[in-house]
Amino acid sequence: MTALALEIRVVISGFNDRRCEVLLRREVPPEVQSNFALLDGWAQKATMAIGYDMKHTQRWECEACGQPARETWFDPRPSLRPSEPVVVLHIHHLCETGGGPCHTAVENRARELAIEVGDMVPPPSLHLPTPSGSVMPLASGCAKCQRDETGAPGSHISRCSRCKLTRYCSVKCQTEDWLRHGKICKTVKEVKWVNWEDNTQEQDLPLRMPGAYYP
Repeated sequence: MTALALEIRVVISGFNDRRCEVLLRREVPPEVQSNFALLDGWAQKATMAIGYDMKHTQRWECEACGQPARETWFDPRPSLRPSEPVVVLHIHHLCETGGGPCHTAVENRARELAIEVGDMVPPPSLHLPTPSGSVMPLASGCAKCQRDETGAPGSHISRCSRCKLTRYCSVKCQTEDWLRHGKICKTVKEVKWVNWEDNTQEQDLPLRMPGAYYP
C-alpha cells in the first residue's frame, strides 16, 4: 500500500495576536488507511497526543486578557480525504479554568474565525467542568515536571534543539520525557513564529538529547 501521511497544521494563539504555526507530518498505519472510521479515530489520537509538546512552547499569555496562560483549549478541524488527510488544530491559551469572561471572549473569537474560513461546524464548547481545587500548569513551564517556578519570569528554561518547540527546565526532564516527546519531535517539519517582535522565542538555548539524532 502507498505510504500516506497525516498532515497536522497547528495554529497556537496567545495575547496580542501572537501565534506559532507548526506543521507536523505523521505516517498513517496501513491498516487504517482504507477505513474512514479507523482513520478518523487514529487521527484524533495522533492530534491530541501533541498536547504537551504544543502547550509548553513559549511564555504564552491569555488570548483575552494577557495574564499568564494555564488552560489550553484544543479545537481540531479534520479533513480526512483518503489521498490527503489533514487536521487543522487551533490551540487557544487562557488564564483560567472552569469558565469565565476570558473563556467567553475566546469562544466567540473561535466562532468568528470558523465563519471567516467558511467552516460551518461550530467550535466545541469551551466551558468544560474542572475538578474543584485543580490548577492547570503554566504554559510557560517545563513540559515534563510542569512546576510553576520553571515558567516564572527570569527562570532558566530551554527548548528541544531538534523541533525548536518543546521547552524543558533541565536535561534531566528532557531525558525523562524523550520516550514520549521523541515520537512527536521527529514529525515536526516547520515552525513559524508570528508577531513575536521581541524575538522571545530565540532567547532560549537549545538542549540536546544525549545519544539522540539531530539532523
